[in-house]
Amino acid sequence: MTDQIKVQARSTSSQDAHSVIRVLRWYEKSGDRLVGETVLNSLDLPELQRLFQEATDNLIVDSYPVSIAQVDRLQHEIAERIDLSAYDYYVECDAV
Repeated sequence: MTDQIKVQARSTSSQDAHSVIRVLRWYEKSGDRLVGETVLNSLDLPELQRLFQEATDNLIVDSYPVSIAQVDRLQHEIAERIDLSAYDYYVECDAV
């Protein structure tokens, strides 16, 4: 049996082969199964740095747990309702 993962894909275009994309992923709270993900195309690096209160030299390439402080802004990026009581959310980075 395979688990279904809900994925919201958006096109990403990059002229730099070593660029990255930031992705919002959510996981079940009991266990660590990936439930869904969406690419965060409209959030640029400075906005993510402010959102997670990181220094301007931080490239935001780690995994950042989402707390109530980030929910309002991130909610604008996905169709699904962000529910911190049901899932653990992280902003993560993938190479493209």
